[in-house]
Amino acid sequence: MEWSTVIFLGMGMISLVALMTVIIFGTKKSSEMKALEKMLAEKTKLLNSDTESLRKALQESEAEKEQMLQRIQNLEAIVTSEEWGETESPNIQFDSEEDTEELSDADKVANRVKRVR
Repeated sequence: MEWSTVIFLGMGMISLVALMTVIIFGTKKSSEMKALEKMLAEKTKLLNSDTESLRKALQESEAEKEQMLQRIQNLEAIVTSEEWGETESPNIQFDSEEDTEELSDADKVANRVKRVR
């Protein structure tokens, strides 16, 4: 065998080893990237569910805030009315307990506000 053939085959073997190294390294990096992508997808799902639960909590707190503001306004209307002093009078009759048992406290106050205004 001639030296040129040996050198050509040797260079071919070195090129083949280099090519195999690139393929193996690329495959390893690809699998690492897929694992990272999967982990990020799971974390994104968790963040989306947390965001949704926070959005619902915010809506509930806004609704509760509106209810509290309405109750405060009703109480202010009762306390600042001219008839406030008259509510202690024995002549004024409030709803009987039978009628008010099914009403919430907020509804009771709202009814009293209607009478006072």
